[in-house]
Amino acid sequence: MGWNEIAEHPEDYQEKWEANIKSDDVLLRYKTRLLMKQEKERLYQEALRQHEAIIKALKEEVDADKERLDYLKSLNILLQRAVEDLQHDLGVA
Repeated sequence: MGWNEIAEHPEDYQEKWEANIKSDDVLLRYKTRLLMKQEKERLYQEALRQHEAIIKALKEEVDADKERLDYLKSLNILLQRAVEDLQHDLGVA
């Protein structure tokens, strides 16, 4: 399954990966776990970039209206949680 297919049908890839992890094929299980780890690492790096961008926007848009600031703050909280979850999954301190 290619990355475009994964992006277009995330429920399908999730089902296939879960089935692969339960497979009797040791190599398939290993490869699936490796791909899952690589994807989590990619997502972690992207979450860090987005989190930094939100922090920068919060600093630059101090005079923005309340609705915009609330939106940026809510994104900041969500990204903080995503980063913490991915750190936990990846064993990053």
